[in-house]
Amino acid sequence: MSRARQKPRRKKSNYLGVVLVAGVCLVAGFMVMQTRDTLKASFDAMFPIKQIRIEGELANVDPQILEQSLLPLVRGNYLTVDLNALEQAASDVGWVGSASVTRIWPDTLQVSLTEQRPIARWGDDSLLGESGEVFALLGQSADFSPLPMLHAPRGHELEVLGMMGELNNKLQPRGTYVSSLRISDRLAWTVILSDGLEISIGNQDPLKALDRLLGVLPGLGEQRLALLKKVDLRYPRGFAVTWKSQPVEDAEPSSGQGSPQKNTDGIKKT
Repeated sequence: MSRARQKPRRKKSNYLGVVLVAGVCLVAGFMVMQTRDTLKASFDAMFPIKQIRIEGELANVDPQILEQSLLPLVRGNYLTVDLNALEQAASDVGWVGSASVTRIWPDTLQVSLTEQRPIARWGDDSLLGESGEVFALLGQSADFSPLPMLHAPRGHELEVLGMMGELNNKLQPRGTYVSSLRISDRLAWTVILSDGLEISIGNQDPLKALDRLLGVLPGLGEQRLALLKKVDLRYPRGFAVTWKSQPVEDAEPSSGQGSPQKNTDGIKKT
């Protein structure tokens, strides 16, 4: 006699077991979080940050702005505080050139700052640092008018700064220096010297152009040099000059002051 086939028994899902396991996991996770927070709080209490020390010769950095930038980042404890974030925040404060943050045991952070050293004025409301960085005046009360004025399209900061230094080296024997140096959008150069003489150079090499001018100026004589107002070097075989007042030996009854005159030395006088 054949036996009747028995149907396989279905395993009953142990929903209660799943719920119990999930509940245990949640409780364990909560306890871990509570323990972690408790340990962190205890750790922070054991190694608190009690002092932030600012070091550096600072004349223009605003201490209030510096404090507002750093304090929100002083989180955690002496051992876990993010020094890189503090350094970046300090570097972003106006007038700060470089910043480094170190730990001083057992509860002090030392913020060492170097201030930007302006070399020149840049445009109407900014300054130019030694390495060519532009930074805003930010309402400083200090007088920066003695600094030379530089103008150039963005990206030419280092070029104009370096050119100013090279021109000053050539001008030093004459006892004068660059008061203003400009590069136009078309990359044409214009220089104004400390004695007020304006030199239009154009797109040629400023150093070679200045050498050419310095080679001719002694022939004009001291009296004429003192009356020079502007020199235009954009001529291929000479240059044009504008006088503050017409030199006595050049004055002619038939021509009014400021009328153009030609000279055999390659100078066009206006």
